[in-house]
Amino acid sequence: MGVILVVDDEIEACKVLDEFLSSEGYEVHTAYDGPSAIGKIKEFRPHLVLLDMIMPGMHGAEVLKEIKNIDPMVKVVMVTVVTDEEQACETFEFGAYDYITKPVDLSHLETILLATMVDSSS
Repeated sequence: MGVILVVDDEIEACKVLDEFLSSEGYEVHTAYDGPSAIGKIKEFRPHLVLLDMIMPGMHGAEVLKEIKNIDPMVKVVMVTVVTDEEQACETFEFGAYDYITKPVDLSHLETILLATMVDSSS
């Protein structure tokens, strides 16, 4: 169906998303920090990146900018516990496709996935 990169410093969060996305038929890769995510973006071109905002070392917004420099077409959905609307708007300015909060509502995520795959095929 598509290739998804999950980026989160919380290993358990990655596992939950990996299991869900794999069960939906997606090829899933994970990265636990910004530099690893950037390396994986260069290695393969995912259709979608689920990117945690708050990670040690490199903030999600910085990673988003780097991803968009490498591949402006990849869809990036920011995932965070923070519900700061100003921060969400900032990520849209950097090219984020959407912004969702933790804990991730899997039915809402599924809706986003369907929309991103439709957008990618047009």
